[in-house]
Amino acid sequence: MAKDIYIDGTLLITHPDFKFQTGTEALCSIPEGAEVWELNDLDRGLFVIDENHPVSIFNTYHATKGVTSLSLGSYYLNSHFIKAFQTYKQQYREIKNNLEEVKLMNNKTVQNSLFKLIYLHMITILDAFICETLISKITSSEDCFDKFCKWYINELPQKASCRLLELDKGHFEQQIIKDIMKTSFADWGKIKCYFYHVYGIGNMHKLCDVSKMKNYFMMRHRIVHRNAREKTGEFHVFTEKEVKTIMNDINTFVLNIFKKLLISLLKTT
Repeated sequence: MAKDIYIDGTLLITHPDFKFQTGTEALCSIPEGAEVWELNDLDRGLFVIDENHPVSIFNTYHATKGVTSLSLGSYYLNSHFIKAFQTYKQQYREIKNNLEEVKLMNNKTVQNSLFKLIYLHMITILDAFICETLISKITSSEDCFDKFCKWYINELPQKASCRLLELDKGHFEQQIIKDIMKTSFADWGKIKCYFYHVYGIGNMHKLCDVSKMKNYFMMRHRIVHRNAREKTGEFHVFTEKEVKTIMNDINTFVLNIFKKLLISLLKTT
């Protein structure tokens, strides 16, 4: 359960994996019900939160002499699906502009290489949008985080889940976030499961053509791991039409996800 933490000194945050809560501020007196923490750097009168000493991102911290941070906090931990969508739109516009430039090239070999990169880039911005959308929701409240963790831990092998459960609260939260950050969402099964367990969306198949998405992800893996080499031994030749198709399909998918989340948000407000 999240706590109110009181520190008689200065709170120094030296790493970005911190979520700023309303109420993180300087106070002269101990708030009612707050837990008092001793300084961990007595010489400087500090309580230091760093990578080696993480604390729960859901606590509210009060310090008599102020709060100092060396960063504005992790972008992902302080984001929202609307911000994720705005970032996606900007990157999608850049890809569209890049495609127009590539179409003007006369060198077919270079053009094919750039079409391949644009194809890959589209899946990359989809992956980033999904990751940011999921992490921002999971870390939006302790209830959301706990609900997700119950499912996530049950999906892990026993040894991995036991190692996680042995961690203190700060290290536990940081490890869960790291695990999601390094997860590739160029995988239909993961997209479907994560959106169901994080947002409660059980009909992701209605938001896109699943068979097409699976083929796009398969080609992404072939590009990354085999340089787009086909089973025949030939290298796949990418075309403008093929790139436009994946751009349109992924853009439609992202728009449908955004609309679905926006409708859910409006229903709860």
